[in-house]
Amino acid sequence: MLATQVLSFFSLAMIGQASVLPATPRDSNNVIVARANICNPGEVGVGTLQQCDISGGCYGTFASILSHDCGRTEAMSNKDQVCANDYSRGWRVSCSGGNPNEVTNPNNKRYANCYKPSKTFCGFGAGISTIYINVKYCCQPI
Repeated sequence: MLATQVLSFFSLAMIGQASVLPATPRDSNNVIVARANICNPGEVGVGTLQQCDISGGCYGTFASILSHDCGRTEAMSNKDQVCANDYSRGWRVSCSGGNPNEVTNPNNKRYANCYKPSKTFCGFGAGISTIYINVKYCCQPI
């Protein structure tokens, strides 16, 4: 699936960034992360991810569930709508009126009280590609 390919590239792009930016922050699994603190710690972001190459060509927009700081993509959909129900890795998003009202992870941990953050953009470049992330909602753990 295309979303899986982009997610794989997302991980590779983060690894490739290490040689360019040696001080790039890493998570506990030594994965390079792009920190933006869009949502509060403990919350998850729901938005879209788009990969574009150096020539400006972009390859689809995919709904995504992200860590609070955009440091990790938890799950992706093959669709560009955040209310899609085909997220990877067992994540689910429930919506009302086109807006998420609950996010559930594979362990049935729930996030609700979703709100629109004041900042929405995070992204990074990895030499030949740029990942653009637009966090449309932050959801709080319940």
